[in-house]
Amino acid sequence: MDRTVGKEVIFGLIRLGDLAALKKFTPPGFDWTQTDDECPHCTPLQDAIVNGLICQTKRESSPAIIEWLLQQGADPQQKFSSSNTTSSIMLWKRSDTEGSKTKVTVPYAGHSSISFILAWLKALQESSLDWSSAQRYLEEVMSLFAQNPAQEFVKLHPSFLDQWEAVLEMTDTHNVTFETADGEVTAHDHILMATSPVLKAMLQSTMKEGSNKRVQIKDSPSAGVSLFLEMLYTTATRAEPDYRTVLAALDLAHRWQVQNVLPLLESGLLGLLSVDSFAAIAEAAALKGLERLQRSCASFGTKSTEVQEMLKKGSLPSVVCKLLGQHTDVSLEQQLVILLDLGQNIILNFIVATLAAMSAVQASHSLHTSMIRISTQWMTACSVITHFSIDQLPVFSWTEENLQLQSSCFGEDNCDETVQTFTYPWPQQAKP
Repeated sequence: MDRTVGKEVIFGLIRLGDLAALKKFTPPGFDWTQTDDECPHCTPLQDAIVNGLICQTKRESSPAIIEWLLQQGADPQQKFSSSNTTSSIMLWKRSDTEGSKTKVTVPYAGHSSISFILAWLKALQESSLDWSSAQRYLEEVMSLFAQNPAQEFVKLHPSFLDQWEAVLEMTDTHNVTFETADGEVTAHDHILMATSPVLKAMLQSTMKEGSNKRVQIKDSPSAGVSLFLEMLYTTATRAEPDYRTVLAALDLAHRWQVQNVLPLLESGLLGLLSVDSFAAIAEAAALKGLERLQRSCASFGTKSTEVQEMLKKGSLPSVVCKLLGQHTDVSLEQQLVILLDLGQNIILNFIVATLAAMSAVQASHSLHTSMIRISTQWMTACSVITHFSIDQLPVFSWTEENLQLQSSCFGEDNCDETVQTFTYPWPQQAKP
């Protein structure tokens, strides 16, 4: 990717509303705090917000651009650079040709993106006119701020990245070989051991990974391993990997516990969300517990008609259905298998408890003593069934209410932790 792309190109693409081109041409480490000559008060994020506010035709495309800017590190708490209280944004109705009767004005000075939107919402609410379209747009942007909390980004000089890229390309000094699904990829052992406790343990062990410095990962493509190493060395990439390659790299970072690479790849996947990639990305987010990516997938899936259609057809993985607030239907046959397994365990436990109780009271001919012993032993034997806490799909109607409660609690801090779905750990064959 060309790092010489100037800020005027980035601002121009934001004003055009072309997110695809913006993703393609934005260089790694772009400084989102800088302003443009055309709008000297605004950062790219602020310019995108203003663009959607003053241009009604851009209100559909602006939220997606704003969300992507937040994911790339744009700060909604950064203030507009203008200290001139006369600098402001104005809205008025088209029917008011002079703009004097319907004009609503909010100045830039002293505002961050967040406070600027709040000031606009207040001004529009106080107006006697109907500004519902602008209000919906501003409320949507505020919800994006809540879903994409600000992250800390450190700006690096391009020469620093070039330096570490040169180290990665010194293949004649590499001493660790990864045997991938389609070839070999090499790296330095000291870099790997310094960043991954898992790889450190492997490379320092007496096993073949430690003695031969060869690590087998036949389930990963070489492109995914190369991307993982590039992010490990330089925290950036000049390539434009597809979502499958990024997912492969993410899997390695998660497997080897490389914590500094995980959020970088997670951010990369945020920009690759589409109808085609949704199922794979959402499944990875759910299985790996990536909360920010889960929130974005849930938001995308809820708004996408194509994803909702896939959800109705049952073509999404069960963890993705759960992420979207729907459980996977279980067939009658599977329910019968589960009930049969439960009945079999109860009957066997009863027989064992009966034999144990009768043996214990052989010297006594009292019926009630035998029955008490049988009941006690049977309850003890069966109690183990109710003490499993392995999470799995609910299969009976009485779990529906608890499932809905759990789904509504996703991402919330004030949910009752005692809410649990009534489930049992059935064999894998009994699961959908």
